[in-house]
Amino acid sequence: GKGRGPVSDAIDVMLGTVLDCLQAAETVPVRRAAAEALFHLLGHSREALSSADPASRGTHIVRAAISLCRTNLTNDGPEHPEVAAVGLRCIGRFVSEHFAIIGPHLSSVCPVVLAAVRWVPQLVAVQALEFWTSLANHEISNQVYDDGAVREAATLLVPALLELLAQTNGCVEFDEGPDGTLMEAASACLACVLLAAGHLAVEQCLSLAAPYLTSSDHRLRRVSIIAIGCAAELSCPASEAAIVASFGALLSALDVPELRRAAAVCLGRIFEFQ
Repeated sequence: GKGRGPVSDAIDVMLGTVLDCLQAAETVPVRRAAAEALFHLLGHSREALSSADPASRGTHIVRAAISLCRTNLTNDGPEHPEVAAVGLRCIGRFVSEHFAIIGPHLSSVCPVVLAAVRWVPQLVAVQALEFWTSLANHEISNQVYDDGAVREAATLLVPALLELLAQTNGCVEFDEGPDGTLMEAASACLACVLLAAGHLAVEQCLSLAAPYLTSSDHRLRRVSIIAIGCAAELSCPASEAAIVASFGALLSALDVPELRRAAAVCLGRIFEFQ
């Protein structure tokens, strides 16, 4: 019903407990358990987190979730990867289900999650990719283009995504292993980011990737093919020119086992969106 009841009161109590357990003074296992609990609670906390007051519990929880992704002393990865992965899942869920709460904090969130795209283990990077995909979809759905966070981050994010795709050890088909999961997540993320960020991001992406379409390195050729397919979802002069220039090479790639699936997906996108 519309009134508060035992369930709402219980959620309030659990959120308060979770917030206490997310503090840096707690042990890593406690913080990880609290983050897991928060992820599940977020699906039932719309009323409890609805306040836009900067001093609200929702704001404190967002800040606590960001703190879970604190980097190590060398600043090249998370201090505690197992905690950071869950923290990134929570941040991603905030984007998809509680955007009004996390929106004011994007200037703090985005640099952390941008760095996380390059982090290991892969589970952490995949969660970072899910965040950017969710954020891009939110901005596309709400037609937030000119001043969107994705567009602002695109000049750094697009090269990071291409680099990530180049590092995956893709085989004949996208498999079910860690590399296959990472490649699928990075490909989906790149497509959403280009659609949200617009033609300038497409131009940047193609300028970086298209020259490798005829490379002897199958990994680089695959990245180029994936990039062209992602760019094809946005009709603009850069994507149209790239499609015309690459069509013959894409057809030839169908005969290369290591490239066949990427080429088929790319051509499918071209026929669907162009």
